[in-house]
Amino acid sequence: MATIDKMMLLGIRNFGPNEKDVQTVKFSSPLTLFLGENGCGKTTLIEALKFACSGDLPGGTKSGQGFVHDPRLNSMSSTKGQVRLRFANARGNKFIVVKSVQVINKGVTSSFKRLDTTLQRINADGTQQAISSRCADVDTEVCDILGVSKAILNNVIFCHQEDAAWPLDEAKKLKEKFDEIFGATEYNKCIDTIRKTIREQGLKNKDLQAKTMLLKQTAQTVEKTRAQLQEKKEKLAHHEDVIKEKENKLTPITTRLQEICDLEINLSKLQQQYTEKETIKKSLIQQQEDILKNISVEYSGSDQDLQKEIASFESNREKTEEKRKDLEEKKKNKEMIKNQTYKLIEKSQTTMGRLQNEKKLNQNNIAERNDLIKKLSKDLNVLVAAEFETNDMVLIAVNTVNTAIETSRTSLEKLTLEFDKEESQLQEAINKCRDNLSKTNHSIESKNQEIREMKGKTRDINSQLRELDYSDEQLKSLQTKISRIDGDLTNLKSSFNVEDASKTIQDDKQKLREYEQKLEVLEREYKILQQNSITEAELETQKHEIVKRESEIHKLKNSHFETFNKIFGDEIPEPGFIKNNVESEKQRNNSKINDINNKIVSKQRETTTLETKCKLQKEKLQTYQKEFQENERKVFELCQGKSFDVMSNELYQTIEKLQKSKGQYSSGKIMYEKFLQEFQGEKPCCPVCQTDFMNKQGAVNQIVSTIRSKIQGIPQELKKIEEQLKMKQEQHSQVLQLKPISDRIEELNTNLIPKARSDLNELDNLYERTSSELANYKEELIKPQSIMDACNKVIGDATLMDQHQVEINRSKRKIIDLEAQLVQ
Repeated sequence: MATIDKMMLLGIRNFGPNEKDVQTVKFSSPLTLFLGENGCGKTTLIEALKFACSGDLPGGTKSGQGFVHDPRLNSMSSTKGQVRLRFANARGNKFIVVKSVQVINKGVTSSFKRLDTTLQRINADGTQQAISSRCADVDTEVCDILGVSKAILNNVIFCHQEDAAWPLDEAKKLKEKFDEIFGATEYNKCIDTIRKTIREQGLKNKDLQAKTMLLKQTAQTVEKTRAQLQEKKEKLAHHEDVIKEKENKLTPITTRLQEICDLEINLSKLQQQYTEKETIKKSLIQQQEDILKNISVEYSGSDQDLQKEIASFESNREKTEEKRKDLEEKKKNKEMIKNQTYKLIEKSQTTMGRLQNEKKLNQNNIAERNDLIKKLSKDLNVLVAAEFETNDMVLIAVNTVNTAIETSRTSLEKLTLEFDKEESQLQEAINKCRDNLSKTNHSIESKNQEIREMKGKTRDINSQLRELDYSDEQLKSLQTKISRIDGDLTNLKSSFNVEDASKTIQDDKQKLREYEQKLEVLEREYKILQQNSITEAELETQKHEIVKRESEIHKLKNSHFETFNKIFGDEIPEPGFIKNNVESEKQRNNSKINDINNKIVSKQRETTTLETKCKLQKEKLQTYQKEFQENERKVFELCQGKSFDVMSNELYQTIEKLQKSKGQYSSGKIMYEKFLQEFQGEKPCCPVCQTDFMNKQGAVNQIVSTIRSKIQGIPQELKKIEEQLKMKQEQHSQVLQLKPISDRIEELNTNLIPKARSDLNELDNLYERTSSELANYKEELIKPQSIMDACNKVIGDATLMDQHQVEINRSKRKIIDLEAQLVQ
């Protein structure tokens, strides 16, 4: 008989999950009694035994979550539970089964998960052998070791107290329970299988008889064929002798032919070598002629002199080559410095963009902080500044709010103390009432117990009285029967013949011995049949198990056919190797996904960098365009719509004209006065044309009057010209100040803006190309990701299919052993 020795609990129900909370229960033989109050864990021990032996979880535990210690009681995200049971089978071999479970808390919900299960066997020499649930069904193994079916464990031995009333269920359910417990369904199937086998064997016997007749006919045909074969062998031997004679005659002829063939082969080789040498000779002559044609001046010295010249040329070439390499190395260094500078610029631009984003985020956080301070101050009825222009103002506001919070907290603590004091007083009153109530209930219970005892005694007395009445009636009936039997006995004695009775007894004894001999033979046959029946029942069970598991495999395979097709194509592996192949495909596609994800991350980083560069380049182009427009506006306003060069030339020419006019007017007054002085002399004469005005006093007066009127107008004209000259010079000075702006406009228009636009187009093209590559990588990710999802989807059922196949193989091996055990 199998016995249970010891059980260890950790993290089950109210048993804690820590190492210090481990609880061990030692089971005594032949009986272990659990006593305790309600809720102390008696049912938990039975449930743990049931879980360790059969693997079934108790009902009402929300799929197992309630069976494990609640992680929220210890403020943990997950709790692991373990049941370790040590037991012995009927032969005394010791085993240890370890089952682990886990509950993970996910916010409001929680999930239950079975961890690995192991079964250990402790041998007589102290060595241990272990098997995992990944290799076999541990629950089935435990039931086999205990020698009790899972149905008996669940419904009889470890039946939960809430399910103990199943014998009172309706007839159909009760029959199903008993059939499950006693395995009646399998026995009925076994009988049907035996009958079916008998019919099949009868049909096979008929087929074998027909085959026997056919084989006899075949044997006769074989004998005839053997005779014909012997005759053919004799003819074959004769023909082989003739062939040997012919071969002996052909041997010298074959040898001579071989010698002729060897000579022909040698001749063809020599001819081929001669042709090759002639070809080489012609090519060398042709090369010599070509070289002589290309040599403009034939070297007259010896070969040694020529070699010296070649050696010196080689050294010069090596020096030149070294210089070239040095220059290339310098060029590479310059290129490297240039690339590092470009990278530094790009990094600085990226950092600048990131800092700008952080600045915006900081401003948003400051605004949000100010809003929260204002809202909190409003809720606490505290006055703070309307705007927080400095950090000191913020600190003052925060301190004010904290002070208000501390005040509110102090008030809350006072109210809490008052409520706690009032609650304690009320609790004391409630406790007193409870004590009085419990005393009253105890008194009522004791009185009711006395009443029940008195009623029980009354029932016992009435029962004894009824038994006495019944015994009296039985006594009277027996006395009547005794008197009747005495009369019958007297009659039989008078009519009884001893010799006939003795003879009848001897005949009956002889028949009894014969029947006993037949019974012994039948009992031996019955034992053999019983043994075969048990073996055949086990055979049928294993065959049924094979069919059942093959059906499960077929069902799982059909349900995941499309998924397996997606993973493996048309070459779906056989059950038993599916899990390894799925994990291999999963690993391969996971590696591919990681590679593509790395490329995607790299491209995303590159895309982000290019996007930042495009943004900065756009801003740079906009800055150039804005600067160009602003400078053009300044030039347009100052140059009155003309270009800088045209306006500058016009002003320069105007200033030159005005300066000449100023010089003319400045020297004109002196010249006119000198002219008048000479013209008004004793002999009036024009100093320019030498015209004599001696006798023309009227003309002289008129000329003098005209010149004096002009002399009087010269200062006014000179002042006007000076003002114009000053104004034009100032305007020219302002225009000259636009020279850098004009140069900048020219540089922007001809160089910077086109270059910035070209760089922006290149960055846009590169960004589009990178985005396209990123999209392609994401499309490439779809297929391996779908295969990865499919692998994750079917990995559980693939494991189950492989386990089914392992069980099928084990059942087949067991069937072979059972068939060998059958007694014929």
